[in-house]
Amino acid sequence: MDFTTAVKYGMDITHILLHNGELGKISKEQRAGEWPVREASLVNPSFAAFAQL
Repeated sequence: MDFTTAVKYGMDITHILLHNGELGKISKEQRAGEWPVREASLVNPSFAAFAQL
């Protein structure tokens, strides 16, 4: 848990969070093969709510 380690040691770190809605490599291969994209979607948690905890 990166966040808990940073808080524990008082680390001044800037975190950059990117939205990643799917497993890009897998979905790219499926599209290249002209297959339907399956089992590649991801759900991101609320990082802001997690940080407040």
